[in-house]
Amino acid sequence: QEVHILGVPTARGKVHGVVKHFPKNLPETMKLSSGVTVTSPLQTIVDSAKILEPAQGLALADSALRVGSVVERELRDALKTASGKGASACHFLAKHFSVMSESPGESYTRFLLIYMGLEFSEQEEIWVEGRMFRVDFRLTGTNILVEFDGRLKRTDYGASDQVLEKERYREKTLQNQGFAVFRVGWADVTGNFHQTVSRLRRFIQATGTRRYCWLLDPPPS
Repeated sequence: QEVHILGVPTARGKVHGVVKHFPKNLPETMKLSSGVTVTSPLQTIVDSAKILEPAQGLALADSALRVGSVVERELRDALKTASGKGASACHFLAKHFSVMSESPGESYTRFLLIYMGLEFSEQEEIWVEGRMFRVDFRLTGTNILVEFDGRLKRTDYGASDQVLEKERYREKTLQNQGFAVFRVGWADVTGNFHQTVSRLRRFIQATGTRRYCWLLDPPPS
């Protein structure tokens, strides 16, 4: 909720809700039509990644790609070459941001899977009886699907009841084909993160999937 600004080391004074940063070299800036001087979207992502939680950084990078504020290659290069305090967070983002993410919730869900050490494909197309179903995530080598159940999915496309009915049909069709669907919501990938990790671990165990045997019988803490 704070405003972060870059300034020279000689800048003085404190303002509530404002955080000052003093880089060795001020980056190139751009001026908005309002006259306010800001850092470029690319620079803003790099600077923000150094102080944000990893999942927040992913959501920011994915969002910038989604709306076309940055170019994928330039973003990856900037994150990979970042240095100084917080650079490791940038290097993490360089490996894991995605042009396929369609919402912040999906970015947070991807972080959950990365955190658990799971391999997965994203936005995979599954054909059933001549119909294509696109799923958020599929665990590699398994029939386990992980779906972020965001509110937008239920309000942006038709009346709510119709959307819910289509979603039930979609899920049942996939289940009848042998797929196991694990759903998460916003609270699951934020405030209840570790509980969701445990639930997904148990879900994988219940499917009998041996690919992730190290997850099925975790060592005592």
